[in-house]
Amino acid sequence: MVEKYVTQPSALARVQSSVFGPYLPPLVQSLEQGEYAAETIRLYLRAVIRFGAWLQRRKVTLGEVNAATVDRY
Repeated sequence: MVEKYVTQPSALARVQSSVFGPYLPPLVQSLEQGEYAAETIRLYLRAVIRFGAWLQRRKVTLGEVNAATVDRY
């Protein structure tokens, strides 16, 4: 599913190996079922990947994410 929105092989590899990688197919499925536009789904994926990269750079695990973490982002 993610492959429909991230077409470059190198970008797809980054997306799939990101901290949110396992959660992206259900996210895409939910957005598609909600009839979101393809470009909107691409933008949401990009935002999630950027947030995941930010977390990784700061060595914050998903279990540690809270409202304060999101505010710092």
